[in-house]
Amino acid sequence: MDAGKRRLTGAVLAVCLAAAGGFLGGHALSAAEKKGHFDADSEELTRSQAHLQTSIATAVSSMKNIARETTLANVEATKEQREADINSSLKPLQEEGLLLMLQTHLLCVDHIADESPEMVGPFLRAGIYDKLGVSADEVEKRREATGLGHGGLILGYLVAKQSGKPADAVFALKSGKSWSEVLQAMNISAAKLGELLK
Repeated sequence: MDAGKRRLTGAVLAVCLAAAGGFLGGHALSAAEKKGHFDADSEELTRSQAHLQTSIATAVSSMKNIARETTLANVEATKEQREADINSSLKPLQEEGLLLMLQTHLLCVDHIADESPEMVGPFLRAGIYDKLGVSADEVEKRREATGLGHGGLILGYLVAKQSGKPADAVFALKSGKSWSEVLQAMNISAAKLGELLK
């Protein structure tokens, strides 16, 4: 690959990463694998969608109750508490929105890696997994065991770093759950994960 193509590849990846805090990861996988990174993590985004729909229903129900408890007699006296309750109802949606944003940026990386694994793989490996202290062999084994793409693996390692828990525990918890559920169970904010990407 000539220097011009290498620079172009680096520039394209940098654009995707900049929006996600300058962080992306990966390890080039062999062509023999049946499911690409994009397809694997696209399913994870669908899981997040389902969880978000449940969260929206919960928030709407809560806000209806807030409105139902507001009367002409208490409208002024309960104003501050009402605002706090509305904000509290919306907070989970804000968190999930941030997580969806992060997952989408990582899904962009998945797509680029699927299209150009030979060009992108070495860049991703050196730029992310080496910095996280995760070997190429571990990434490959984790990929095979979990079925996650680059984005999902990166997210799992970020959660492990933020929580101080072993990666094995994080990925075991992730099995069968959305990333939203994992973050809630571990009391981790998507915003904190975003900070790790800077």
